[in-house]
Amino acid sequence: RTQIISLNAKVDMLTSDLQDNRVARDSVLTDLDGVNQLAVKLNTDKVDLLHRITEQNQEVESLQTELVKLREELLAAMASLEDERHRARTLQNMVTSTQTAETRETVIKEVENMKKKEIYRMQEEEESED
Repeated sequence: RTQIISLNAKVDMLTSDLQDNRVARDSVLTDLDGVNQLAVKLNTDKVDLLHRITEQNQEVESLQTELVKLREELLAAMASLEDERHRARTLQNMVTSTQTAETRETVIKEVENMKKKEIYRMQEEEESED
């Protein structure tokens, strides 16, 4: 009879330990599910970030190309401005150094013709670039 009581006590202890282990196991499984869900979310976020980074890199490359074109246009405009300044100085020197009104008119017409030729040349260059 003592052995039965002793065995019943051991069975009760083992049953209690088994229940505690099941509770612990359920808690671990719940935590593991949470970790797995977090890992899936992190991987999804990582893929999204990589996609956005790729798009932004393409946009940066496009902007850099556009910037190069704008720099080229600016340099061309500055060169054209410098040419115009040179023509203006040349015209001014020619007009002030010319003695007669007839000669002045000839100089002015000559400069206007040069300007027309330059405009025509620039239009041809723009058309060839397009």
